[in-house]
Amino acid sequence: GTESADFLVADTRAPTIAFLHAKASEKKRLYSATALQEVISQAQKNLRYAHPFEDARPPKSDRWHVDPWTAPQVSGQVKSRILRGGGTGTEIWDRMREILRTPNGRREVWLVLGNILSKSAFEKELRSRSQAPEAVQAVYLLEGFLSAAMSLGCAVRVFCMP
Repeated sequence: GTESADFLVADTRAPTIAFLHAKASEKKRLYSATALQEVISQAQKNLRYAHPFEDARPPKSDRWHVDPWTAPQVSGQVKSRILRGGGTGTEIWDRMREILRTPNGRREVWLVLGNILSKSAFEKELRSRSQAPEAVQAVYLLEGFLSAAMSLGCAVRVFCMP
């Protein structure tokens, strides 16, 4: 798609910015490399917006204050993409760029995984003597993404099932 993230969260006082990439599965998956690949791919290809020296603006950011958030296969919408603070989408992104360029600014990427990964099942599988190939593949996907994000000074958080 053309979105830089599913959601962006910024705090100008902290200063912190987080790029949230969310995916969900109807079927419960304990450690699905295939499902992880989609969300990690989205996050990794959009790391450019977290780079402190990147001048590109996220597509459609000039419409953040106008267009509601919707998603395929999701009923309902978020009427305003800007929940706190004011200004146009362009003004909001300019303030976010200031955070990204601040030497003490914190940059984060969050993977929000609905029914895609269970921390306890994943850890248990990785400790087993004969690990499922999909669990090993998931580790390599996560490690590759962590490496790319850390090269830009981004912390990574993974929100998943316990």
